[in-house]
Amino acid sequence: MADEIVDAKGIFVIPDILANAGGVTVSYFEWVQDRQDISGGKEKSRALKEVIENSFEEVVRYAETHGVTTESPHICLRLTA
Repeated sequence: MADEIVDAKGIFVIPDILANAGGVTVSYFEWVQDRQDISGGKEKSRALKEVIENSFEEVVRYAETHGVTTESPHICLRLTA
């Protein structure tokens, strides 16, 4: 019900999986860098920005194409990947 109310008011909602993805993605980058004994703060930031922006754009594009809210595309996209 809350989703319908927010949608009816035209409020843009960032899916929780994207809102929380930054920390998980950085943890993964740090794990890879530790395993490969490399550093790269700027590279990590650039890579994170690219991953998050691409994911966000993919979710928004899916939502607009299929006429759904931004809350569900991440599930549909992963099922079709």
